[in-house]
Amino acid sequence: MASFPDTAGFDRAADIALLTRLQDQLLERVRSLLQGAREVVLLDYPNNSNVGDSLIWLGALALVRRLGLKVRYYSDCRNADMARLSELARDRRLAFLLNGGGNFGSLWVHHQHFRLDIFEAFPDNIIIQLPVSTHFDDPAGALAQRTREVLARRPNVQLLVRDRPSADEFRSRFGIEAWLVPDLAFMLGPLPRLPAQCPRIALLRSDKERRADQSLAVGADVPVVDWLDEDREERLWQRTIHLMGGVVRAFDGDHQLLGWLYERLSRARLRRGIALLSRGETVLTDRLHAHVLSVLLGIPNSIGDNSTGKVRALYDAWTHESATVTWCGAATAPAQSAPAASEFAAIRG
Repeated sequence: MASFPDTAGFDRAADIALLTRLQDQLLERVRSLLQGAREVVLLDYPNNSNVGDSLIWLGALALVRRLGLKVRYYSDCRNADMARLSELARDRRLAFLLNGGGNFGSLWVHHQHFRLDIFEAFPDNIIIQLPVSTHFDDPAGALAQRTREVLARRPNVQLLVRDRPSADEFRSRFGIEAWLVPDLAFMLGPLPRLPAQCPRIALLRSDKERRADQSLAVGADVPVVDWLDEDREERLWQRTIHLMGGVVRAFDGDHQLLGWLYERLSRARLRRGIALLSRGETVLTDRLHAHVLSVLLGIPNSIGDNSTGKVRALYDAWTHESATVTWCGAATAPAQSAPAASEFAAIRG
């Protein structure tokens, strides 16, 4: 049975110092790669209900603000205007920033094809892929081969990864040296939690990244949740974004209004994530960003892995020093293939 962390006092000040160090590492690396660029486009907004993806976007916004950058254009992976981006890219000092996360590879292919299209289209501007984890179900398949070929042709692309296995994969499979940096969500820094409603809560994956060979058993009295269901505020912002589509196309060529709406929606999702995790005095999770957000909130958390091993990899690289964290997941590396979402079932002991 998985164990929940001890609720005994821990040194919050040490965790805050750790978060500051992680932020400084990320800021220093991105600043150096920008080579003096002061204006950027910020692409690949994650328009889905997963709270973790919104944490990443908010971290990207915090990053560009801390660096004093001006964002000239925003988009998700479906509404990017390549003609407008080409106009902006005539200024060779403009840098492209692509949002980070766990979608570099074959798990979420629409994001991968979009970033490769951007890499291909803009060979003369600095392009920084913000920190990712990488995973290809078939390392010899067509998508991996296209990735390899595009990266070989685009030395202007700088890749940031948030764990060592991803850095190793870029080196061994693609012949590319990637920069190891912390996850973007750490840029949010320490956050206040809400009052707890129960001693323990388990936030466990219910999607295709759930690790099938890992049992995170919980007691019968422990609430088991995931964070994929949007609330009323999120649906309102989502509907506003949908209804504003025509206005954006007609009057907001650089998507500044859209960027503002993206942030409002992301902050609504962050509030939902904080409310969910704060329900418990302690948390058990196999979601990478439920773990990261728990650290930001100062909530003791026990963690297991996902299907690709990215939770353990991030823990090994960055959060193993945190006094709030206990590893309780599988001791072995996950299999390559991800289980179907229908296989998920919360295991209660």
